[in-house]
Amino acid sequence: NNSYGISPAIRNSYNFSWNKKRAELLFELEYNYTARDKDQSGSRTFFGRSVTYTLGLRNKFFGNGDTTIKLRQRNLSSFNDAISGPTTTLYMDQLYVRENGHIIVGLFIMDLYRPEDENNATDSYLFRMDYLMPRLFWGIDFNWSASLTMLDTKLQVDRGVERNVTLGLKVQKRFTNHWRFGLTFNRTQNESGDPINFSYTKTVTGLELRYSFF
Repeated sequence: NNSYGISPAIRNSYNFSWNKKRAELLFELEYNYTARDKDQSGSRTFFGRSVTYTLGLRNKFFGNGDTTIKLRQRNLSSFNDAISGPTTTLYMDQLYVRENGHIIVGLFIMDLYRPEDENNATDSYLFRMDYLMPRLFWGIDFNWSASLTMLDTKLQVDRGVERNVTLGLKVQKRFTNHWRFGLTFNRTQNESGDPINFSYTKTVTGLELRYSFF
């Protein structure tokens, strides 16, 4: 193995009442250190280090599901000074449970990356929607997903604002309470102002066999 990592984390929550409903205040602290044999000399040396602070709130603002809001700050130190710098993240998700048991999950993530080299700075905006249909028929789960990511490459004017669209489907069959078999399909299209180097279309299919002990 030409690398190793150390990744301790602390995740705490404090329960309290908000408008006579249960709410949670979230605090997370994560540390990550990676050493790698960068020049294939047989010696693993410093590759990167990051410290991430997260403060969040989870509350049932709407009757049929929880809302989670997090503000995150990640400070990266890399052997490459050009990519060292902070990333500020706003995370929001909304869970909605329908009367028929189907679940809708809406997600928004905004990442503002400000490295030492301004040419590498980016603003990223992710919008995602998942529709989960557990045990729709014959013990089969259907999970649909769609996402749009807008990546503002800032000073990289040739790339401009890139658009990434991904559509996904996962079909999972429950044989017993422990065994599951799944099929996955994901289709991604990325559009860039520099189509030769950054535009692409990708299709990924997969098979999954899972056994749960619980």
